[in-house]
Amino acid sequence: MKSIILIVGALLITTLLIIGVAYGFTKVSQKQIVVPSAGAQAVVENASVDWGQIQYNGGKVKATYRITNNGTDTLKLFGATTSCACTSATITANGKVSPSFGMHAPLATTIEVAPGKDAIVEALFDPAFHGPGGIGPITRTITIQTNDPSHQTLSLQASGVVVK
Repeated sequence: MKSIILIVGALLITTLLIIGVAYGFTKVSQKQIVVPSAGAQAVVENASVDWGQIQYNGGKVKATYRITNNGTDTLKLFGATTSCACTSATITANGKVSPSFGMHAPLATTIEVAPGKDAIVEALFDPAFHGPGGIGPITRTITIQTNDPSHQTLSLQASGVVVK
C-alpha cells in the first residue's frame, strides 16, 4: 500500500513538473518581438505631470499623456508597465482602448499608431493603495517600449504629495 502511494505521488509530482515547464515555454514564446523602424518617430507632448497635493481619501487621480507618431511608418507601442501596483494605465489609439496594464500585468498587446496620428495614455493612481504609510511625496512612472530607434523606451512620469 505504501509503495502504491509513493508511485502515485511520484507520478503526480512528475506531471506537475511537466505542466509547469510547458507553461513556462509557452510564456517565453509569447514574448513580443518588434523590429525597430527608421520611419517611426514617437513624440511625447507632456512626459511629466504634477498632481500637486493628492487627498489620501479623495479617490484615484488621473494623468493623461499624448504620444504622436511624427514619422512615416507605423509606430508600435508594446511592453508597457507601471512602476508601482498602485498605478494602472490604458492606451487609446484608433478609437480602441487597450486592456488596463500595470506593474504586475504589463501590456500584452501591441498598439499601432499610424503616421500623423496620436495615442493617449491615461494613468490612474490610487493614493490609498499603500495605506497611511503612503502619505508623502510620490513619483510614478509608466514605461512603454516602441519601435522608434531613437526612442525605444518612453518614460512618462507623474508626481505629487499624498496628504490626509
